[in-house]
Amino acid sequence: MWGDIRRIDTAYDAALLRAKILDVDVNFHTLRHTFASHYVMRGGSLVKLQVILGHASIRTTQIYGHLAPDHLSGATAILEGLGASEINAQPTHGAVESSERLVTLHAPVAQLDRASDF
Repeated sequence: MWGDIRRIDTAYDAALLRAKILDVDVNFHTLRHTFASHYVMRGGSLVKLQVILGHASIRTTQIYGHLAPDHLSGATAILEGLGASEINAQPTHGAVESSERLVTLHAPVAQLDRASDF
């Protein structure tokens, strides 16, 4: 088996020379990392990638998690509607009218940023 790996490694090194890629940071392991990155970017499962790469722990595989297309989608959705019960409330001291809702000076920064008159 090791003979086969050496042949692959030798062929890889020869291809790098032919392509004039002489960067010392490019090695055979780069292909493995590139495959894993593209696999996750195209929606591949981290659990399946763990098996493919042979990682003993999912924690090792999770370094690719940030590349998933839906990695952070919906992460702030839990904040939608924050202060919605105050939409029809009368302004009080220290409040600003917004086209969306009443925004108090004690509101989260993201909500203050959305106030059109602040």
